[in-house]
Amino acid sequence: YGDTDEMEAWTGDRTMWAAYTGKLGFQIDAWWTYLNLFDTPDYRNRGMEWVPYTTPASATSYTFGVLDFGGISSATAHPREAYELLKWMGWGAEGWQAKLDAYQDVETYADLPLYRQAIPCPITMDEAIWTEFQQSFYPTAQTRTYQSVFDPVNGEDLVTADEDTKYGKYFDDFFANCKNPIPFGDCQIPGFANFLDTSYRAVGDTLGVEDQVRIEGKNANDFAAELEQKAADANQAALAAAIKILRHISFAWRSLCIKGAFVETSLLYHISGSREADRIILKINCYSKLGTIDVRHGKKNCRVAVYILLYSVSYFDA
Repeated sequence: YGDTDEMEAWTGDRTMWAAYTGKLGFQIDAWWTYLNLFDTPDYRNRGMEWVPYTTPASATSYTFGVLDFGGISSATAHPREAYELLKWMGWGAEGWQAKLDAYQDVETYADLPLYRQAIPCPITMDEAIWTEFQQSFYPTAQTRTYQSVFDPVNGEDLVTADEDTKYGKYFDDFFANCKNPIPFGDCQIPGFANFLDTSYRAVGDTLGVEDQVRIEGKNANDFAAELEQKAADANQAALAAAIKILRHISFAWRSLCIKGAFVETSLLYHISGSREADRIILKINCYSKLGTIDVRHGKKNCRVAVYILLYSVSYFDA
């Protein structure tokens, strides 16, 4: 914890980040933190050698993971095309090949290569993409098909033969075991943010769970059963709200159909019409906490694009 008496007593700097101390056993963090922080000379010179591990797997081999998402600008004149591009870049092997080509471009981005900024793991299951991804940027104990990219900032290959020998087996195991994740976080789990705000973080004069453990010395195990139940309740409440909203959407599309019939795929298109005044805008306010449906019908409201995320309902004013 930064900016605390404990951190000042431990490191002499109360604003110190624990992962920068050189005294950390493990760190749960975003994947790209390895390349943009932990693999840099600044961090390695603090005596830390980092290798990745997946979270412990369940009986069905699922592990926790954070799945990021892309967005489409509300100002775009081409929402369908933007959606198709986003899908192509996210799941398509060709899209991922284009991204790998950009990540490996160390001439255009010589001062700060893209792979040092924020490079996620692929979400395609294409094995050729995964092989090029790992061998271009990370250690491997396997016989190399691809050489490591060059690091223009430090003037050497990003991955050395010594790092392949020391760390390669750990990265090979990680990449073999990370492809079956359960999404973790309020962007993917309905009700998660509400659970944090009402049951996990501080509420009124009651400290949050972490502070009760850290400051008051309570046992974290004593909270587990109660938190598990509250999280499940929040999830079910959010799912019920989502189903209610989806029923409203279905009714709205049936009730507000103008100039022809709509089909499911129309949800991702502008509503067709010869003039902008012939269109409708449909807005659903339902982030992680889920809100209400607001339908506006008028000549000034002219565009719509609505889509449903994998684990939650979202909205888009195209």
